[in-house]
Amino acid sequence: MSRTAIIARAIGVIGATTVLATGVTWAALTSNNVSLAANSISTVNAAVQIYDGTGWNSTSATGFTITGLKPGTESAAKPFYLKNNGTADLKLAVRVPVEPTSTGFSGWQNLKVTISDEFGNSKPTDMAALLAGPVEMPGNNFPTGAEGNGSVLLTKGNYNIKFKLESSSILPGSSSASVGNFDLEISGEQQ
Repeated sequence: MSRTAIIARAIGVIGATTVLATGVTWAALTSNNVSLAANSISTVNAAVQIYDGTGWNSTSATGFTITGLKPGTESAAKPFYLKNNGTADLKLAVRVPVEPTSTGFSGWQNLKVTISDEFGNSKPTDMAALLAGPVEMPGNNFPTGAEGNGSVLLTKGNYNIKFKLESSSILPGSSSASVGNFDLEISGEQQ
């Protein structure tokens, strides 16, 4: 082999080795790590309160006693006041979680219930529907910070409820009818 061929061959081997070593070194490079640190997620909260006669309560207020109701006639409106104490606008719903006691009439569909707000919105329903599950409240946009106030008309959170017992539901021979011991449970769901 000639000297030129040997030198050319050596240069080729050195060049190939250099290319291979450079490629291996380049492939081994990595960057530093970066991160988004201390992440947390929280939601808005839903919180409804009811006025209990002295202040806002997160659990309950004393309900109504209606006496002398004539079957087939609607009761006088009974006011109640709600407050959205959370950070989410809410849709309100009402239900009766446990069947009431009753005498002298038949059929929960015959006990009519009408809930209204002070903006002309009303929701006619009956005890059967309230026992079956939540019924949407009228004017169903209860914004954050809304607070009923019996001294200020046209206030979000001011509601009224009326009851009517259908005269056709009175049992024959009954001298009176009654419904008792029931809760109206109001809840809010994020809009």
